[in-house]
Amino acid sequence: MRFVSKITQIDYVVRPSQHQFSAMGTRMPNTPSVVAKFRNHTFDSVDAAKKEHWSPEIREAVEQHLLSHGDMGGRGLYVEGNAPEALTLTPDQLQRGLSCVATITSPDGSTMMCGKRPVIRDDMCAEHVAQFLPAQPAEQQPLPVSEPEPEPQVFACEDCGKSFDKAQGLRMHRMKVHPPVKEAV
Repeated sequence: MRFVSKITQIDYVVRPSQHQFSAMGTRMPNTPSVVAKFRNHTFDSVDAAKKEHWSPEIREAVEQHLLSHGDMGGRGLYVEGNAPEALTLTPDQLQRGLSCVATITSPDGSTMMCGKRPVIRDDMCAEHVAQFLPAQPAEQQPLPVSEPEPEPQVFACEDCGKSFDKAQGLRMHRMKVHPPVKEAV
């Protein structure tokens, strides 16, 4: 079964690899991973099964995983030949022989048209459509209003006039510089 993705290269992990550790702490592979690797927007489960030496059960598990994935349908993943209506070109667009309208700026500053065949009604190829989709507007949160900082409190020594920003500093100063005088009894 052939699948098509709007993303050029994407991997869907069907089953991650699992490892066991020996008593000596050596990692030993136990179960290899199963990954559906899309290249150039497509993935063919039959070809991948041959290349990766998958059993028919693993191939069917991969197909089921992709068919039940959240990206299936209108979110950019579909079975070849069953593209959602929004992604297919109208007969008029097919007749005009359109090309992707996205522009590419080269390092020297020149601008070129993409030129690939569009696959959606917005006259863009699948690779560029994601770049031009409108961003979801974030809810406008009011900016936090900062309260004015209180005026710093100043503590002054009554004997010498020296000032301190903390009451503890004033107390320490009094004990060292102006110790209390003990009256004789």
